[in-house]
Amino acid sequence: MNYYLRIQYFILLLFSISSLVKAQHKYKEIEGFYNLSQFEAAAGAYFLESKIFYFYASFGNVDLQMFGNYEINSNNEISLQVDESLLHEFYFYGSHNEKLKDNLKLIYARPYDDKAEPLYLQIPEKKLEIFEFSEDDLSEIIIDMPKSHTFKISYVDPESMENVSYDKTLPEGINDVRIFHNYYYEMISQISEVQWLLEDGYLVNPLNKEGSAQREDITEETRVEMMNYLEELKEEKTLTRDEKVYKRI
Repeated sequence: MNYYLRIQYFILLLFSISSLVKAQHKYKEIEGFYNLSQFEAAAGAYFLESKIFYFYASFGNVDLQMFGNYEINSNNEISLQVDESLLHEFYFYGSHNEKLKDNLKLIYARPYDDKAEPLYLQIPEKKLEIFEFSEDDLSEIIIDMPKSHTFKISYVDPESMENVSYDKTLPEGINDVRIFHNYYYEMISQISEVQWLLEDGYLVNPLNKEGSAQREDITEETRVEMMNYLEELKEEKTLTRDEKVYKRI
């Protein structure tokens, strides 16, 4: 390598190191707690230097929690990458029921969102059924186990009039399934698309600058507690119904 190439290489190396240090400084600069609470709504966000965030909001019958990773670009715009587990419109929990033998039982809990209430069930054999709710707000359908061990649920979006459908393949041995609609699906999707700004120690929502919040320092103890709490949220989900444990599938 001749003298001039060495100089160019050295300058390029210094520039790369400088850019990296500057980028890392932004993550250190943003770390903290941001109180986003407003009238009749409690809300806040934690941003950690390790590029992890946690957001919560509570108002009315809403008790929202969001977490995942984030990125800051050269314009101090913050993009949220919400954990994939939060972006499912429906959650499925499964178990094995020896009494069902060659049948499949599906129980759907009445959703909070009316549009997802008229839910249809379809299997590869072209059988189509609609979930109808009883007084306990549950709908139960028992069918022959599909040969493919797959089924589809769907509904018609009343605004777009488009058919929204989801396919599900059952793990081996699962024949007892509980279905829940994710009430927070659209809310989380919309929030995750907002690009926040970091301005002089303030977290700024470009859609509502009145809701901006100043950074508050967090302790090492708070940082550890936050990481432990997020690990709990990410653990394999289970629920118990009728003294039976169901695992998310």
